[in-house]
Amino acid sequence: MTSLLLQETRIGPMLHQIGIFGGTLAKSGASSDLVELAQRIAFDHDATFQLVNADTVASPKHLLFAAIHALTAFHRGTQRASTLAMELLRFAAAQRQISQALNLLGITESTLHLGGVIIGESITKIQNVHQDFLHLANVTDDPVVLEINSKKKEQAIQDAYQITARELDAIMISESSEDRIAALQKLVYDRCALLAISR
Repeated sequence: MTSLLLQETRIGPMLHQIGIFGGTLAKSGASSDLVELAQRIAFDHDATFQLVNADTVASPKHLLFAAIHALTAFHRGTQRASTLAMELLRFAAAQRQISQALNLLGITESTLHLGGVIIGESITKIQNVHQDFLHLANVTDDPVVLEINSKKKEQAIQDAYQITARELDAIMISESSEDRIAALQKLVYDRCALLAISR
């Protein structure tokens, strides 16, 4: 089963196809090569492709929202980054500065879990970018890495997005782990959305 989540969205007059996936690297240690490869594949298929460290991704929806916010910013002319890929990273990290977004979600030498966002004109282009990247980067398709599936990742996300215990308690309905994860995800989405209006 592929982890490629496909979503069609209209921003103004333009219809965009968005693909979201998770993957695990065979080995860490080649971050610059990986980013360069992603850029080359995106160029070959006339698409936008942004890789992120999945260890600080709250869910596939987190990346989807970031993509929609970035597309909207470019449509309105309110973007801060020079490229759609960098604007997407900024929204995913809920950071005004690209350097801070890279610190939070960028690929490093120790990264093993990847999240990918592909934006293009057609589903075929999205699928081709996805397949080429998995093959050429020796990445295993792994949707689980985009989910909050451990206490360690819960804490990493809480720390990364500076979410306080008080904020979590205010919106949690129960003390269950499922409710805590849902509350954490909502607070991350809210931070991404706030970036769009706090210019």
